[in-house]
Amino acid sequence: MLTFKANKEQIEIDGLMYYCIYGTYESGVWLCILNFGVAAELSASPSDTAYNADKIIKALEHSPDAAWLPQSEDARKKIAQELLKHIIN
Repeated sequence: MLTFKANKEQIEIDGLMYYCIYGTYESGVWLCILNFGVAAELSASPSDTAYNADKIIKALEHSPDAAWLPQSEDARKKIAQELLKHIIN
């Protein structure tokens, strides 16, 4: 049986609000950004920042609301890094 621990948070980055639920389970960390309709499974290791940022960036690129997000690669990396500060302890 899987055991989940969940959190919810509103995270503002550069004037955009991200309504997130995230948590842990036996195999890692999960993230849902509700207002952008995306989800990602992340590594639970805090040292896997590049892997986790890439997973968030790819999820945001496939968002049905991607047009509302910054289009530059640097801006999307910043969003991913800011989200990870809240999610991975």
